[in-house]
Amino acid sequence: FEPDCHPAWALGHKGRARVLSDIAAMGGRPLYALLSLCLPPWASRNWQKQFFQGLFRLAERWAVTLIGGDLAAGERLAADIVVLGTARRGQALRRRGAGAGDILYVSGCLGGSTLGLERLRQGRGPRDPAVHRHLYPEPQLDLGRRLVRLGATAAMDLSDGLSIDLHRLTRESGVGAEVRADALPLFPGASLDQVLHGGEDYELLFTLPRGRRPPSGVSEIGTITPGKHLTLVGPD
Repeated sequence: FEPDCHPAWALGHKGRARVLSDIAAMGGRPLYALLSLCLPPWASRNWQKQFFQGLFRLAERWAVTLIGGDLAAGERLAADIVVLGTARRGQALRRRGAGAGDILYVSGCLGGSTLGLERLRQGRGPRDPAVHRHLYPEPQLDLGRRLVRLGATAAMDLSDGLSIDLHRLTRESGVGAEVRADALPLFPGASLDQVLHGGEDYELLFTLPRGRRPPSGVSEIGTITPGKHLTLVGPD
């Protein structure tokens, strides 16, 4: 992050949202958190107050209790947040499990966070939808638990970009994928490059068996294929 344009409140929110997104990707329920924080000289009392407000507001919404951690002073800011969650035995979603013929889906719209970072650097504020998306991502916890009930075969969150994260999912499952470019849900104003290679959208990428009705608010973007190749099909 860039201290000049990333407010402390947003950093607290985003730090907690990132790990809650990992719990969401496994269809779990978050319970407890640990925080190790190293504060540099420039982190004033007001900055610290806003950071913790952002962190705890999101935690309270999902009933996550801070049970410990560590606090230190240093030259650089460092925040290490761990969230402990629970899932029914044998029902946690994993990256492995997708099979040839499964349908590939994503939640929400993609590319908004990368677009938002560009606009943030240009001086736009959080009223801009893309900037708000970058600063305040929302972990898809309810959707993750719904995917367990629907029998999703594989899932993960999109933290590093669709192209890299889809590669990780298919590699773990030992399959390939064919993605339709015209089916990708672009955040308004985002480019195809930002959708494919931008990060920090924190939406869910998942697979369902063919014929299984998907939840509302998701987009079918392709199909899982035999082999290990990833193919993007669509207009040049």
